[in-house]
Parts: sequence; structure tokens; C-alpha cells
Amino acid sequence: LNIDDFELLLNNPKVLIGVFIGGVIPFVIASITMTAVGDAAFEMIKEIRRQFREIEGLLEGKAEPDTAQCVDIATSAALKKMIIPGKKFIEKGNLGGKGTDTHAAAVVGDTVGDPFKDTSGPSMNILINVMAIVSLVIAPLLG
Repeated sequence: LNIDDFELLLNNPKVLIGVFIGGVIPFVIASITMTAVGDAAFEMIKEIRRQFREIEGLLEGKAEPDTAQCVDIATSAALKKMIIPGKKFIEKGNLGGKGTDTHAAAVVGDTVGDPFKDTSGPSMNILINVMAIVSLVIAPLLG
């Protein structure tokens, strides 16, 4: 493949499909992680309500809660619910498992992606807020 022959044209179906898939993947992963966090939070709420019902004096502050159970819920939910979006999916034997090119690519992606995630996450929050404010400010001008 000669580098001079390389073109990214939107009328090429492969390029267009790649653009759509690349645009959708962050939203899919974000929805999976948000759903996992929500599910874990509801499990935690159920456990806390159970402890308030069953442990005498907890509501009055005279008894100690079972914090180990809450930590166990958070840990198990993090491990179970994040298998699909995480690289652990491959390590479980899916897509060839450990020792394959797929696993090596996932490890590289995870290694490179973690610093990007930690730096871009907060800035994405600001970007979303600014976009929302700008859209609300210019909305009357467009109508």
C-alpha cells in the first residue's frame, strides 16, 4: 500500500461505516458504564434499607452498620457489570483470550486509554456544559 494512494473520502462506504461506528462506540460504552453504576447504586440502596430495617438501633446511631456487606456489593458489582465494556472480557477467554493479538491490542488500548480517560473526562464535562449553555443562548436567534 502506497501512502500516496491513501484517501479518506466520505463517499467510500467503508469510510462512512467507520465514521458511524467510531461515533457510536463512545456512547455505547458510556451507556453500559452508566447503567452499571446505576444498578450498583440501587443494590446498595436496597442493602442499606435492609440494614435499617433489621439492625436494631441503627437509625438512632446506637448500632454499627454492616459496612463489609456494602463494600462487597460495590466490589462484586464493579467486577460483574464492567466485564462487557472492560478488557476483562477478553481475559475471560472471549475473542481468543490471553496470548492472542486481540488480547495484546486490548492491553495496549487500556494502557494508552487510561491516561486519556483521566485527563479528558473532566474536560468533557466542561465541554458538555459549555455546549449546553451556548445552545440555550443562541436558540432564540435560530427561531
